[in-house]
Amino acid sequence: MLIRSQDKKKILQCRNFLILKPTRKKPSWGVASITTEGDYFVVADYSTEEKAIKVMDLVEEQILGRNDKSSDLYRNTIFQFPPDEDVKE
Repeated sequence: MLIRSQDKKKILQCRNFLILKPTRKKPSWGVASITTEGDYFVVADYSTEEKAIKVMDLVEEQILGRNDKSSDLYRNTIFQFPPDEDVKE
């Protein structure tokens, strides 16, 4: 799956995604991806766990082709991680 990072600086071919808990160094909920080459990147940050989970739901919908667009067309697009303020809890 092709994804574009929240800051729009990376387009990556990714195979796995996970949510990272906040730490002292990074107080936000991160969404990380593992590329097909095995590299690890934080591709987005969200203010709450609920927002991070909601975005993971959007990633799942893209992968499974469940959306209001043509499944075949939508699967071949790049998933853009939305900014924190655009995600409703």
